[in-house]
Amino acid sequence: MVFHSYLEDDFTRMKQFYPAYAAQIRPLVEKCCDGMEYEGSRMYDEVPDRDMMQKLCGRIFDALDYRAPEPEVEQEDTDVFAMSYYRNSCMQSQQLVKELIMVMLYFEMYARRCCRNQCKGIRGCCR
Repeated sequence: MVFHSYLEDDFTRMKQFYPAYAAQIRPLVEKCCDGMEYEGSRMYDEVPDRDMMQKLCGRIFDALDYRAPEPEVEQEDTDVFAMSYYRNSCMQSQQLVKELIMVMLYFEMYARRCCRNQCKGIRGCCR
């Protein structure tokens, strides 16, 4: 029981090192997982459903209210190349944020699944 508590503390401590933007996403990911902490939750299925997990990521992304960075230099409306480049750049940054959410969600779910599996029957252990 003490060992599991140490791992939980270490996991929480490591999350404190997340970069600033990931630290903004973290509470949304944790809230999502907190809502799935119940007996029979799909989070604990032997093989989690990929579609469900992608939908959860989409909900977290929507809750984040992501705004693409503004262009550093204003371009004329007639500069089609610049507008296309900016649009592609925004789509790429949006995709990177979505992928970061996926990684964070999958890792949080993994940690909770691992703790639950190792702590079965140990009351008060981990979460």
